Amino acid sequence: MRSLTARLVGLALVAVMLAGCSAPASGPARHTAVAVDTSTWKPVTVSGTGKTSQAVVVPKGARSLAIEVACSGTGMFSLSFSIDRYNSRYGGCGGAANYRVPVPASVGQRLDIQFFTYAEAPFAYTISFSTDRFIVDPRLSVACDGLTTIASDVMNADEGFRRSEVTADKWSKTIASAAMRLGELEPQTTGIIHSQIPLMIEALKTAGIAPGTFKDATTPYAAAVEVSAGVCTNGGSEFSYLAKYGG
Repeated sequence: MRSLTARLVGLALVAVMLAGCSAPASGPARHTAVAVDTSTWKPVTVSGTGKTSQAVVVPKGARSLAIEVACSGTGMFSLSFSIDRYNSRYGGCGGAANYRVPVPASVGQRLDIQFFTYAEAPFAYTISFSTDRFIVDPRLSVACDGLTTIASDVMNADEGFRRSEVTADKWSKTIASAAMRLGELEPQTTGIIHSQIPLMIEALKTAGIAPGTFKDATTPYAAAVEVSAGVCTNGGSEFSYLAKYGG
């Protein structure tokens, strides 16, 4: 049997040999960026009336797209893409609007775009691809996540009361809590959402409001939430109601 000393010497030699085979410690591996030739990338323009579906070839290396929309009249329009449902965009006719949308690698070389105007309005939109990555503003994500939770609680309080599963006292406490949390969220918001939160708080604190009030889509509260939801969606941040009672 080999002595302990011999075994230790053998292990030491193995360690030396392995060290000699390993890569030199020269810091993190560096990856050379591969330039993407965008000289053949041409904007795609689509026009029509009412509704259209368009398949667009995605250039290799594209990571986002910019889209400019113009439609006449006073109705609304919607844009949806074969990426995922959270990348839809919405707006009003009567002018021009600009949006950015991510193009993940999973979309492949084909992007299907659905355009719809609610009043059969004439429209045109132009798409330009870019190698730049689309990144959602983290402040917008915080605002939209908070609004989703609070607006869902208000909706569920109204729906629960209608179903006799939420008492008037519980409803009142939920509405008061929603107003308080909106106040806490407000300093973390910017832009249009920041301007809409005080309107929501004022509506929630209105004296004499009755359970079920906020299911009415015509209230100032609902209008402020809808405006804010549009900002979330068009900025690439998710806003969706979390229904407890199935709507």
